[in-house]
Amino acid sequence: MHNNNKRFIEALQLLAIRLNKDEYTQITDIMYNLFCGLNYEYEEDDVFTIMADIKRIQREAKKKKYESFKVIKGSKNNVK
Repeated sequence: MHNNNKRFIEALQLLAIRLNKDEYTQITDIMYNLFCGLNYEYEEDDVFTIMADIKRIQREAKKKKYESFKVIKGSKNNVK
């Protein structure tokens, strides 16, 4: 198996494990559409903007995720 094909299959397996069926279908449909040439309103050769958006969206999603956590005050010595 070619190394790139192996990485692609491993990525799909990771998605399949972590996402529910609808989420997995949504992501793989987008991947397929990109492969077929759909550009989702990006310029054809604008890979820098796409990568910047990918990283920005990940940072924003993680920040939002962690903002939803509640802080528990006290120490573990107070736990009964």
